[in-house]
Amino acid sequence: MPLRRLLPLVIVAAAVALALPALAAAHAILGASQPEPGQRLNTTPTRIELHFSGPLKVLPTSIQVLSSTGQLVSGPPRLGESDRVLVADLLDPPKGGYTVRWRTLSALDGHLVSGVYTFGVRYPAPPATAAYGTTGPGSDEQVVRWVYFLALAFLGGGLAFRLVVLRGLELPPRLRRALTIFLGASVVVALEVGIIGFLLRASNVLQVPFSDFLYGDVSPLANGTRFGQAFIALTLGLVVVSALIVLSWLSDSERPLWIALVLTLALSSGLSLSGHSSTGPAAWGSVLADYVHVAAAQVWVGGLSALALCLWWTAPELRRTAFLRFSKLATVLVVLVVGAGTYLTIRRLTAVTDLWETTYGNVLIVKLLLVALALLWGGFHHTFVRPVVEQPGRDGFVGRLQRSLLGESAVVAAVLLLAAILVNSEPPVPKQASPPATPAAAAPLAPGVAPAPVSVTAAPVRP
Repeated sequence: MPLRRLLPLVIVAAAVALALPALAAAHAILGASQPEPGQRLNTTPTRIELHFSGPLKVLPTSIQVLSSTGQLVSGPPRLGESDRVLVADLLDPPKGGYTVRWRTLSALDGHLVSGVYTFGVRYPAPPATAAYGTTGPGSDEQVVRWVYFLALAFLGGGLAFRLVVLRGLELPPRLRRALTIFLGASVVVALEVGIIGFLLRASNVLQVPFSDFLYGDVSPLANGTRFGQAFIALTLGLVVVSALIVLSWLSDSERPLWIALVLTLALSSGLSLSGHSSTGPAAWGSVLADYVHVAAAQVWVGGLSALALCLWWTAPELRRTAFLRFSKLATVLVVLVVGAGTYLTIRRLTAVTDLWETTYGNVLIVKLLLVALALLWGGFHHTFVRPVVEQPGRDGFVGRLQRSLLGESAVVAAVLLLAAILVNSEPPVPKQASPPATPAAAAPLAPGVAPAPVSVTAAPVRP
């Protein structure tokens, strides 16, 4: 499409972007609060105040302050010194982490606005993703995260295939066009799916239906958690990558693509930094291994897909050369995937029995089986197919390899699905032996009085 035809679309997009702040300004937006999000208080607060940008209508659940066990420690909400301030008294909360859930009506437009944040009383404030009522990622979030992994894989692997595997080759125009579409579609899908994944997680944290999410305050999630910070960094980085791909297309130069490749591989670290690998002692080792494991798998499946989907039908004359070159690259990628995966398995499992006694271990078993299948498939290509491809006059045999390459890439894509689940899953915790119970002297009970029941409170589920 000529650039002059893009001008009206750019103008419309700019007008919409300028109109959105004006539409948002009609809603009551949380400005200041006391206690503040993420604050650790050294003294017990007596009340909570929420200051908004517009007038409000109080609801019975406009403010709820909950302990880590779900106990309500706030009184009935009311308006403060103005109709823009919500106030609720706190019922002497003890030491611990607390969740503030607020939900009120904007008096200007009647929309329900809501939000959540945390604070601590002589205790570190939990992250917003660990607010009371928040559950772990659901099946919809896992699927979205997998598609996100795949889009990043197609992007990083496609760039590596274009710059490393095809380096120095004269590429026909059809192949150049196919690779540009492949890379452009990958970065667009990564951007859109990344936003959807963030919205799903935020909807879970806010505990509101997705349809009501438009008027939710996600700033504590975006600014105060590793997940939110990684999302912002990845989104901004992908915008730069998309601009570099467009620049390469307009200038017909490979230089912007090299920057895009380095940036894409660097952005993959955000997937590891926002997961459970970044917590615990010596977390840097787990983060590095997780990054190498995921990035190598992404380049593997992305390169295979670019080979089978782009080159195979647009440049038959390059099939043999591209297959042999990618086979060498895949050998390095397999070593990285297996080495990093072995290290992570040893670090995360506390005992061999975790493989069949925990959900994390069950998912890991399936992933290991798929990795073994992918290794066998790749080993077959390297050991048996490659020598045949190197022989002259075997063009017919080379032309029939597309389905096999797609099959191998599908298996590695399934490995990425399980990697997406494991990155966001809590590894097994070491089992600790319970100390022997020692009988304690109990005070004599009055006749007819039953012993008091023992209250057992479950720890909050960590997302």
